Amino acid sequence: MLNKEKERLLKEAERLDLRITVIKKRLEEINLEMDKLQDAEIISDAGGGKINPSGRASNQKKGVKKEWKKMPLNY
Repeated sequence: MLNKEKERLLKEAERLDLRITVIKKRLEEINLEMDKLQDAEIISDAGGGKINPSGRASNQKKGVKKEWKKMPLNY
């Protein structure tokens, strides 16, 4: 009986390791995508916007507010 429980726990640990790997990969993809969007915003604002204390460009002079696209995440 202990052997079966041990096997079950080992299989569960393998599944958890796989899930953690998938989660880390997705987080890296999200971070890369966010960096690209922030860089694109800074480049597009460089023509007339000013840099605020956070290091990101601000386009308040032109009265244009950039909106992030939102999409639902289904897990």
